[in-house]
Amino acid sequence: MPPGVKWHATEGYLERVHAALTTYAGEHGGQYPERLEELVPGYLEESALKDPYSKQQYLYEQTENGYVLISLGADQAEGGDEIPNRDIVYDQNGLRH
Repeated sequence: MPPGVKWHATEGYLERVHAALTTYAGEHGGQYPERLEELVPGYLEESALKDPYSKQQYLYEQTENGYVLISLGADQAEGGDEIPNRDIVYDQNGLRH
């Protein structure tokens, strides 16, 4: 798979997790889960929580206002200006640009 294709696919996978987090919060008084595993099995299958680059769970952290959800991209390092190394970051408002 060409690097840009995998990166854009990962962005789509994170969109699914973002949607599940939004649904979860809507059903739990606006509270997001402490861990992504709380979305399984009611909202997502376990495989949807795995970053295609690291083969590990996406980085997820609750924040004061919601959450942050991250794939570090192909280089698995913070930052990166160009696809496929650019981080993909979602929060409670959606994709950060």
